[in-house]
Amino acid sequence: MCEPSRIEHPKMWFLIALMVTAFAEEPKTIEQLLAEPIPEYAQQLTGQALVDYVNQNQQFYKAVYSPKAEELAKFRVMDLKFLVKPKKEEVKMDIFGDDEEPPENFDSRERWPQCPSIGYIRDQSKCGSCWAVAAAGAMSDQLCAQSNGKIKNVCMPYPFHPCGKHEGQPYYGECPSQTGWPSPVCRKKCNRKYRKDYKDDKYFGE
Repeated sequence: MCEPSRIEHPKMWFLIALMVTAFAEEPKTIEQLLAEPIPEYAQQLTGQALVDYVNQNQQFYKAVYSPKAEELAKFRVMDLKFLVKPKKEEVKMDIFGDDEEPPENFDSRERWPQCPSIGYIRDQSKCGSCWAVAAAGAMSDQLCAQSNGKIKNVCMPYPFHPCGKHEGQPYYGECPSQTGWPSPVCRKKCNRKYRKDYKDDKYFGE
């Protein structure tokens, strides 16, 4: 039985080392990575395919695909393409009675130009408080229209935070002792010369 041949020549070892070095890819720096153009096909990747591409083309971190994170990103972006079209049966067609003719066009922004809030599109993202944001917006628009523009933008989704400390909400908290300043007194008035109390100065709607 013959023994396997051994490579003992120094030049042969040098040649092998040179080949290994040539095929070994040097780690890229962040500057080099940012300077490289992104291929057109990579710009179209989504989901797991995009994650695989990112992991194959950089060594700074490992990306992991998360369907929940992708869905959350859609809510945060609030792009029109993510809106869900209403079902046909949900659209009401009998807004006008039999004896009424609908106008050819109607724009509440043109009907009440003195009420700019009508045209506002408030981005609440995924805060989950549509009932508060929508109600406050509708009430503000109604008050403005009924007052002929005298009352504008008065309704907010939430009132101001009350005085006191709240868990996880450092509103009106104590001043740090090392500053040497006393905590300010909580007042329910923005202007001391304004005689109307905050609770009596609210507008309500339903």
